This record gives sequence, C-alpha cells and structure tokens, in this order.
Amino acid sequence: METDLGPVIYDRATKIAILQGFFHDWTELFRLDQAFAGNPRWNFDAYYREVFRGPFYEILASLKNEAFRDEREYRLVYREDPTLFNGEPFTRAPKYFRMAGSLLVPYTTSRDLVGSRIDGYEASRPSSTLAIREVMVGPHPLAQSALAGVREFLDERGYRDTPAVASDVPFR
Repeated sequence: METDLGPVIYDRATKIAILQGFFHDWTELFRLDQAFAGNPRWNFDAYYREVFRGPFYEILASLKNEAFRDEREYRLVYREDPTLFNGEPFTRAPKYFRMAGSLLVPYTTSRDLVGSRIDGYEASRPSSTLAIREVMVGPHPLAQSALAGVREFLDERGYRDTPAVASDVPFR
C-alpha cells in the first residue's frame, strides 16, 4: 500500500519530459534484464507487466490538461497491492463505486485508508447475494473500460464467479 501527495502537472513540455524519462528508464532496465530471461525461475514478461504498472499509473494520475492549470491542484494517489495483505494484521480498504458518465469507477475514501491499517478492521459487506448468472454490458464507446468497471464491481461485491461480458452490438 502506497500513498503519495504531489502537484498535478499541467505543462505539456513537462508532461512529455516525464513520460519520456519513464519510458527511457523502463526500456533501459528491460534491455539490461533480458540477460535473465533465459533463467526458468525468472518470469520476465510478468515482471515487466507488473512492476512498472503502479508507477506508470501514478505518473498518469498526476497529469492533467493545460486548460485546468488555474486549479493548481494536488492529488493524493493511493495504490493498493493485494499481495501485501497476505498474513498482515490489517485488511484492504473497502472499495466503493460511483458513476462517471456511463462508467463505474472504483474509489476508496481517505477515512477508510486510515481504517484499513487498524487491526481487526472489517469493511461492511452485504450479507447475502442475488442469484445473478451473468451481466451483459451494453454497447459503449469505451467498452473495455465499462466492462472492467463492472467486473471489478462484481468481484468486490462477492460475484467473482459471475461472468461479465460485452455486448456484440456495436456502439453507434
């Protein structure tokens, strides 16, 4: 679990420099680590998919369009790695969901971040579930994002075995 507070970056040249620096470093590490790819105990592809995902999302969360520069915003970025909670005396912060346009977006509250560190803290969960056999996500301009939001919502609410599928009908 990691929480960072930092200024939002609005300047286009600064955003480009930060992203170029990130990808330069990632590419250089990738090149240097390819020597280990032949080791059967080293899962090279999985490592590079996972280890850079969090920092990349953290960078993206700090970037915003120049038109909003007068806001002079700071963002608190919270990243939660579920593997960190195995055998630890605290639980994950509960996830809530809100509508953002026509997408389901997961979030957690800063109050719950404090609560997630307290031994024995338990998030409230529904005591029973409905007999949902499948969820069909209708046509959407951001179909994969909509599907991912519904999938995460179902998982968080105890419907891990309930399939969520995208509609075959194209969005017009």
